[in-house]
This record gives sequence, structure tokens and C-alpha cells, in this order.
Amino acid sequence: MRSVFDYKSKEEFEKEKAEFESYLHYVKSVDPDNYKEWFDEEVYDLYTKSKRNPHYFAQRVKPSHENISMVRVPTRCPICKRAWAMETQDNGRVAPSYLDPSVYKNIPMVKGVCHECRD
Repeated sequence: MRSVFDYKSKEEFEKEKAEFESYLHYVKSVDPDNYKEWFDEEVYDLYTKSKRNPHYFAQRVKPSHENISMVRVPTRCPICKRAWAMETQDNGRVAPSYLDPSVYKNIPMVKGVCHECRD
């Protein structure tokens, strides 16, 4: 097992977690009262509580603080020329919102009338 937690593929992480769980099971059977002392606290927390799990943010169901485009690809309005997308907001609602013009200014996108021009 590694002691430095760089990026790992999901398969590699699951393999290491399975190895750890087999070691943990063995140590618990040999020394049930002091089994935690056999492992580094950081490693124990990683595999039992998923702290510092490299896939933690990817496996989360709901984003905590970002507007992430999950419903539709970024779209450019042919009328006002602004980039927009349907996004899941912090409160879980799906709503149309405009994208950052400095990022999406010159990117070719699918054409679609935005929510303000449609009204």
C-alpha cells in the first residue's frame, strides 16, 4: 500500500481498500482491544470513514457550493449571443443561467434561444 495519497484510479483504490479491510479483520481477531494502534490514523480514516478518499467529490450526490451544468450542454442564444445552460443550483433546483462570457466568448456551441429572449 502507498503512504502518499496521490491520484488513484477507482479500481486501484478499491483494491487497496479491500487489502486494508482484510488486514483489519485479521488484526481485530488477534488484538480486538488495540487494533487501531496497528494502523496509522490517516490510513485508518481513509479506508473506514472515506476521509481523503480521492473519489469523494466525484461520488457525492449533491454539489455543495457550485453551479454545475448537469442537464444540458452549454448553448449560445442566436438573438442576444450570450452563452447559457440549464444548471443545477445549490438548492437543487434546475434553472437556466448565463455562463461566464470571458470563458465562453469564442467557443462554438449549440444554438438555442435563451430564457430571456424566449419571453
